[in-house]
Amino acid sequence: MPNKIKPNAMRKADAADYCGISVSQFGKMIRNGTMPKARDAGGAKIWLRSELEDSLSGLRIAQPQDAGGGAHSTDEVFGIEKDK
Repeated sequence: MPNKIKPNAMRKADAADYCGISVSQFGKMIRNGTMPKARDAGGAKIWLRSELEDSLSGLRIAQPQDAGGGAHSTDEVFGIEKDK
């Protein structure tokens, strides 16, 4: 079975897929600066694989509470509301 060649540059949908996220999430990450902006390839917007890899490596490591089932305070566990 032949190996598939990994492109050095890709369009937005492929770049998002390469990063394992949706196109809309990829767009949000571009806007907030955690993913690189597109490069201009003669009018076509492309993203370089090396820049995507650098951006992915720079993301913070998820903490247990980021997964939705993480640590809660005792008050939260027992449904006690804090004074407002």
